[in-house]
Amino acid sequence: IMIRNPLIICALVGLLAGCVSTPKPLNIAKLEKELNTPPGVEVKANAVLYQASEFLKAAKTFKFQAKITRDVILFDEVRVHLGGVSNVTVQRPNKLRAIFEGDEKSRKSYFDGETLTLYSVTKKFYAQKNIPGTIDNAIDFVFDKFGFTVPIADLAYADPYAILIENIDEGHFIGKHKVDGVVC
Repeated sequence: IMIRNPLIICALVGLLAGCVSTPKPLNIAKLEKELNTPPGVEVKANAVLYQASEFLKAAKTFKFQAKITRDVILFDEVRVHLGGVSNVTVQRPNKLRAIFEGDEKSRKSYFDGETLTLYSVTKKFYAQKNIPGTIDNAIDFVFDKFGFTVPIADLAYADPYAILIENIDEGHFIGKHKVDGVVC
């Protein structure tokens, strides 16, 4: 799964931060002055993304579950809904575990600060590579070398906001939504 889609991630980060914490109320006026909001992005949307990212950035250890769905158009315009669940654990600065179980594939990724291990349960194949350093180093290596990343990897970066905001063309604050019964 290539997760370099900021629009989807922005919504996910906002929901994640709203569900796992009780952040301070947003001071939109203050953030409007402090943040360089890209054209096409509402200031409130940028502020919510920034606040959620700061929460993740400050966390030394966290875990989350993401329910991932997508539509695939097959022959004769038949639309198939595919999905999966990703369970991710982050321990900064250099430990990451991501397990994805989905309709099409099952993959496990582990990084311990020295070695990155990728295991395709579906294909019964694994690979290891020595990549000493941080989670950021490991994620960047996989993305640059192979064009894919561990599920929802953008949230595991040391500075999620910098990664999430870099390619945004448009962003809007839509409102609050219930996720598993919690208003986010």
